[in-house]
Amino acid sequence: MANVLAWNAIKCQIHGAINLDESIEQSLKGNNVFLLDCDESLGGCWSNIKFNKSFCKLCSFLDKQTRKNRIPDDITILKIKDYIHNDIKNSSFQLCYNNIDDLKNLEYKEINIGFGAYSTYIDFTRNPNPGLDTEHRKFLNKLLIQSIQLIDAILDIIEKYSIDYIVLCNGRFFSLRPVLEIAKKLNIPYLTTEVCGKHPDIRYKDYNFNSIPHDAENYKFKCDSLWDHSKLTESEKVSVGKSFFENRRKKKNTGDKIYTASQTEGLLPSDINDHKENIVIFNSSEDEFSAIGGKFESIKLFNSQIEGIKAIVDHYSGDSSKHFYLRIHPNLKKITYSYHKDLYKLNYPNLTIIGADSNIDTYSIMEKADKVIVYGSTAGIEASYMKKAVISLRYCMYYSFNIAYFPKSITELWHLIDTKNLPSLFNPSIYRYGFYIMSDEHERFKHFNVDFLNYKIANNNVKIMKFQKILGSNKLFAYIYFIGKKICSILFKDNFKEIPQ
Repeated sequence: MANVLAWNAIKCQIHGAINLDESIEQSLKGNNVFLLDCDESLGGCWSNIKFNKSFCKLCSFLDKQTRKNRIPDDITILKIKDYIHNDIKNSSFQLCYNNIDDLKNLEYKEINIGFGAYSTYIDFTRNPNPGLDTEHRKFLNKLLIQSIQLIDAILDIIEKYSIDYIVLCNGRFFSLRPVLEIAKKLNIPYLTTEVCGKHPDIRYKDYNFNSIPHDAENYKFKCDSLWDHSKLTESEKVSVGKSFFENRRKKKNTGDKIYTASQTEGLLPSDINDHKENIVIFNSSEDEFSAIGGKFESIKLFNSQIEGIKAIVDHYSGDSSKHFYLRIHPNLKKITYSYHKDLYKLNYPNLTIIGADSNIDTYSIMEKADKVIVYGSTAGIEASYMKKAVISLRYCMYYSFNIAYFPKSITELWHLIDTKNLPSLFNPSIYRYGFYIMSDEHERFKHFNVDFLNYKIANNNVKIMKFQKILGSNKLFAYIYFIGKKICSILFKDNFKEIPQ
């Protein structure tokens, strides 16, 4: 029997609902469950990022209505307000950071608080290089102070109730990452919960034991486990796995946005030359990996993508046998930060730039490539599926599938690029990657139906979960949620008018 702490950090959202579900599961296993509820004392979370106190009240009200009579009596409900230390002015600690590296490494009681705040900022702005002026610091410090309050509260709870297992969602944001860091520091086993699945409105369990959803070794383990325990035949599993790659190419749903929808099938750059070695570089969104930490920080050849691209085209500027094509990720189309805009300033005779909004077909240029270079984007594993030689310049989710080259040095990178007819590392494990995304054999949530319902209210799309009802009505919940948020934002002052860009 374990003493389990479940941190219900973001109520009224799927993050909170899946932890409510897991709390009941842990109780049914005979464990002592302590369900720690977020409340108005913290003042903000991922779904209330501007720290509007009235929205906290609305969220608490709606959460109470939707989970009424659902939580067993043997689960102990804890309120974060009972453990908050209001005075955090500790003379031995200051919020001191002069640059982004300082911020990412910032600790309180030897527990990292910087990564969670930084990751949250990026999630809302897509800006991995914020200026640290007064407005940015005001916002970041608000996140950091809450992380400090959370650490003090969690440490008190762990000691008081002898907690030996922790459940939390995702583990990336400012109201989550510190709890993850506490578990790791104190060697307490933990579970990070998430959702997965190809369907935009149907959600399956995606659980990570002593890991985060972004860990490649853990992801490979989950893919192998689902494959090995599937009820399908080997050929059926291969067919499902292949469907991920085929659907992507055919612009069909695979659970993510279809970024190639506006591209013209078969369209290639006008300067494609079959007499040269055509090497295609697929970049990714710089913000995507900036605040995960761990191996995403340590396993990479260059500090930034543009630095790597410059190094490559510079090194081969005198080699007329090769031409490089930079396919800028369509996800950057509306991004105005320098990590996107500066790519268009690259002016090299051996480099052709294909803009984020270009209708040149990603898969046709991939098919034409003699080699593919990526920064961890899904294009890498898709190119390997096409039997292309793929070189990844950083750690990524398919790191453990052995389908791409991961050079450990610049010298090794030059060797790989110089090798004529570099063999593809395609192998059958690639189907397991696709199978995990496309399979319908994932475990469903048992006590809270977190599948989505979509309502159109005043020309706004309002998405709620099926278990969310008031007086038995999902629609009534959606209307109260939507109208309530509007009232909160109009009548009550946000702590932040806008998140500083």
